[in-house]
Amino acid sequence: MAYFGLRKLENLKIFADRGCFALLLAVIVSNVYRHYVLDATDPYKCGALLNDGQWLDSSDHGPYHIWQPPGCMFHEYTTPDIAQCMENRMILFVGDATVRHTFWSAVRKIDADWVFEEQARWDIPQGDVDFSQDGVSLKFIWDPWLNSTALHEELERFRARQILGRQIHTASSPQRSGFRNGTTSLIVIGGGMWHARHLQSGSLERFKKSVDAIVSAAYPQGLSTSSRIPPYDGDGSGDQIFFQPIIEPRYERLSPSREGSITPDKINNMNDYLQELSTKGHSVLWAQTKMTRNRPRTYGESGLHVIENVSKRIVDVVLNAHCNSHHARKESILMDRTCCMSYKPPNWIQMIGLVGFFWTLPYAAVAIARSTKLPITPEESASRIPVPLLTLLFCLGYCFLADRIQIFDKVPKQYVTEDFRIILAIVILPCLLTIKGSSTSTIGRRSSSLLANNPSFLSRKQFDEFKGWMQIFILVYGYTRSEDILDFYEVLRVFLAFYLFLFGYGHTMYFLRTDDFSLRRIVAVLLRLNLLTVLLCFAMARPYTSYYFVSLVSFWFPVIFVTLRISRHRNASFRRLLGKVLSSATLITGFVHTPGILEAVCSAIDLLFHANLNAEEWRSALGVDLYIVNIGMLAAIAHIRICAIFNMTESQRSDVHDFIHDCFGGLQVLAIVASVIILPVFWTLTRRSPDREDYDWWMPFVSWLPILSIIVLRNATSFLRSHHCAAFAWIGRRSLAFYVLSQHMWMAGDSEGLLRLFRGGDGSLAHDRWRELVVLTPILVWCACKASDASAAVNAWTLGERVAYRDEGLENGLHKRSTSEIENPSGMKSDDSRLSKDAKRRLLGIAAAVWVAGLTT
Repeated sequence: MAYFGLRKLENLKIFADRGCFALLLAVIVSNVYRHYVLDATDPYKCGALLNDGQWLDSSDHGPYHIWQPPGCMFHEYTTPDIAQCMENRMILFVGDATVRHTFWSAVRKIDADWVFEEQARWDIPQGDVDFSQDGVSLKFIWDPWLNSTALHEELERFRARQILGRQIHTASSPQRSGFRNGTTSLIVIGGGMWHARHLQSGSLERFKKSVDAIVSAAYPQGLSTSSRIPPYDGDGSGDQIFFQPIIEPRYERLSPSREGSITPDKINNMNDYLQELSTKGHSVLWAQTKMTRNRPRTYGESGLHVIENVSKRIVDVVLNAHCNSHHARKESILMDRTCCMSYKPPNWIQMIGLVGFFWTLPYAAVAIARSTKLPITPEESASRIPVPLLTLLFCLGYCFLADRIQIFDKVPKQYVTEDFRIILAIVILPCLLTIKGSSTSTIGRRSSSLLANNPSFLSRKQFDEFKGWMQIFILVYGYTRSEDILDFYEVLRVFLAFYLFLFGYGHTMYFLRTDDFSLRRIVAVLLRLNLLTVLLCFAMARPYTSYYFVSLVSFWFPVIFVTLRISRHRNASFRRLLGKVLSSATLITGFVHTPGILEAVCSAIDLLFHANLNAEEWRSALGVDLYIVNIGMLAAIAHIRICAIFNMTESQRSDVHDFIHDCFGGLQVLAIVASVIILPVFWTLTRRSPDREDYDWWMPFVSWLPILSIIVLRNATSFLRSHHCAAFAWIGRRSLAFYVLSQHMWMAGDSEGLLRLFRGGDGSLAHDRWRELVVLTPILVWCACKASDASAAVNAWTLGERVAYRDEGLENGLHKRSTSEIENPSGMKSDDSRLSKDAKRRLLGIAAAVWVAGLTT
């Protein structure tokens, strides 16, 4: 029976491998076809941005705040964004009152008070307006007939810059940008309403004449070419002209004097002519028409002007079209906007990875078709190391394909309260069906105490289970954009602190149980923590610290090691061990909060490795969880001490030991009662925090309260200690792979947005995004599993081992050689704790390769 059970499980794994791989291939092929065939005329989504889109508003946001062009991430521009894009160049608005309304909305993005004051004292309703602040200059020229001298002077200068730009096309970027400083880079032109209102006949001909004059004055080729005008030049953004279409008014709201002259025929005829202009490659903001069509609430009382929210989104359309590629080429990491954007060309490492990905595709297909395992498991021979390396290359290549080129559509996240709860429930409820008893359950039932002599207290499976359900929360939190909700952020911070607590607890248990402070142990842990993450950093051209938690635990492991390694012979003394942990906490506090120290360290690392560390970001990241690792260490020390007390004979125990031994049952009940009280009190009090800054200030001092309460309640009875959720534990063992890969396989733009596979829909989970979840979630789970196993195999090969524990670093420092080091109190140190010469050579080679790659990319 056991044989048939294993055979059935193996067949199920083979079926899952084949199904997930076929699904991944189908996703790649369909997106490649869409990009190179269906979207061949609009590869950068410029046309989609200018011409199409939909409102994604829900009851959570109010009306008309979230505009979404199809297939790309739309960015709401702020003052620093605009200033960085324009680089001392001007944005010019020319036209009638409709364009002036757009101008006011653009200025409000920078200084809303100035607009209010200017409009209050403005006594020239048909005059020009100038604005300059924070490195941004905007100007409005009143020209409803689109034939003023000021406009044509600007157009002549625009045309001269176009000719000059072609002449120095091969010049360097400083030369190219220098000749444009102080000039107008972006012009928004709109008119036609006066033509409709004040001309009873000939309005269309007059409008055509004005538009033709503008085009012929601005572009050397005039209207004689059908080639598309590029949305940007070599340094990111060239001079551009955008035409604002004539807004179709709400005719029933027009005043009597306008109602008779502004007719649908006149408006439609002029817009039809602008449509002809679009077919010749000129930029017309047809998204404005999409925003207002069949939506009466988008108009103001006059029926001629749109409301402020709509007008701001029109400005954002212009800025996204003009600035996105400029930002992408200026910034090393900027993935929150993909409309009308060309990604940076891949560097040499990314090219190798991309070629390797397509090279591994046929190999993977053949391996899976033959029912062989794509990734070698850690238990297999290290001589087959190319197999796990190819597996990692396969996963990295897919991440690059999905999140570093335009083949896959990306859209911004949208928070909806119900979506968060629904996804969380859909994932958690099936997982709860996998609750089962642990192999040590019979031992656990014989003990009624929480800690003493109870091997199932905080066992390996409990560690993995904790990490699993916390990882699920973190994934759903990121997918649904719940970071904007303070309540969910507070839960996230407790869970991140919980990870660090487990990290400190587990490694302390390992070091004190085994006394293994070897170089091999350091290398093994840091390699498990960083292998997949560092490879992703190079593949995705991201800084190391962008994978927040990996860099955080990589900092804390050496702290734990050094704290326990110094005067290791004194670790048997409870008081001295306690003193070392408290001294470590004091030194780290000074290291983090003393001005200049962290800055010097970050500067040195940046100089040596080009790591681009931000000292203030690190200070914030370390400070918010400053003491939780030390508290985890203290919890491990207390556990070991209590276990030692229960293993003492009566003659060996002191009075304090007798009290703990005799009253432990009562202390256990007291701990459970306190935990039941602490949890609701903690959440009630922390919800009074007005913002993140206030909550983060309290976290270093109080985060341990809910963590210890959860652990105590999780181990309150022998039944709870002897059972675990297998699905949560399975995810927990691969939590690092889920964490890093989800940012590119499940989400997009380095977790700033979401991958999009299908078109249409309203952006909601129930009627739209469920399709991506159904398709992409199996791919993420499969790739995380494969990458986790492959990483463990590479680690084993590097260290010259045949067996490696398949845990990614958010782990408790326990070998797989026993069910749990906590359950192995022998304290025997491994005989094989030294690195072999081959392992040292491999490590030196890896370190040199990483250093060279960091300096050259």
